[in-house]
Amino acid sequence: MPRTKVLIISDTHGFLLPPLPAADILLHAGDLTTNSWPSEYSKTFTYIAAHPAPLKIVIPGNHDRSLDAKFTAANPYTSAARRADEVRASAEQARALGIELLLTDGLHNYTLPNGATFSIFVSPYTPHFGDWGFQYYTGKHTFDIPACDIVMTHGPPSGILDEARVAWHRFEVEHAGCEKLLEAIKRAKPQVHCFGHIHEAWGAYMAHWGTDGEVDDQQSRYLQRYAWLQPEKRKGPLTEEQKEKVDQFAKDKACVVDLADGDDKIVPGQQTLFVNAGMMDELGHLSKAPYLLDLMLPSTAKATDGQISTS
Repeated sequence: MPRTKVLIISDTHGFLLPPLPAADILLHAGDLTTNSWPSEYSKTFTYIAAHPAPLKIVIPGNHDRSLDAKFTAANPYTSAARRADEVRASAEQARALGIELLLTDGLHNYTLPNGATFSIFVSPYTPHFGDWGFQYYTGKHTFDIPACDIVMTHGPPSGILDEARVAWHRFEVEHAGCEKLLEAIKRAKPQVHCFGHIHEAWGAYMAHWGTDGEVDDQQSRYLQRYAWLQPEKRKGPLTEEQKEKVDQFAKDKACVVDLADGDDKIVPGQQTLFVNAGMMDELGHLSKAPYLLDLMLPSTAKATDGQISTS
């Protein structure tokens, strides 16, 4: 089983990123832009295409509404609709550059040059909140997620790395994740579920599945949390282990999680690593580190001589 590096980013909003570490797979979990402008797509796609990862998989988020055909059809007088043709041309350019730009729910299978094979389910959809794209009303979207290695959605599941501060509720914390998505993840139990959308909930959570199919809170734990980076939001001092992790991902310029070996080694079917990789902070800066995971994936008989195969 080849050791495979998976780089995860999200919510870059059309800004130029700092240099990213090398990986076998690059995943972008949406919000490629802020205003869904063609120039933002072009900047983002050009940057992603230049990364050395042989496979780059990208989904849109709610800010990328000009890629949402249903949104532009229903809102023909918006700027997103007026720019839709130009944005579609940018999307085709991205695909020509080798980016797997996926705009709908679905399961995809890939074989990497290192011989690893994996399946990934993607979905750009999030619960309705304002005048954005790729949205659904609560309970009106069913995530039909089969057994797979990785799930990438734009939004989080309910109760996991989904804490949002809502202005008109005096910035009280609310859980903004989707209950239907959580139910689907419980059934599929992927090794990794990555997303973004809720910027202030950046972090990683190792969930252990109990015999009842629910998350076992006693066994599960946070690997990183955004509050660790913000002294004013901590409920107490960092532990020595937390300090070491903060120092290490500042040094690596990524949160490195080894799911193939060591303390964080994952047991497929028994654990799922949830990752909120939203890089933008509340001030509009890309201040948070990307995630770099080491995974053990099934392998084919031989490597693919630098070529990606799909099914």
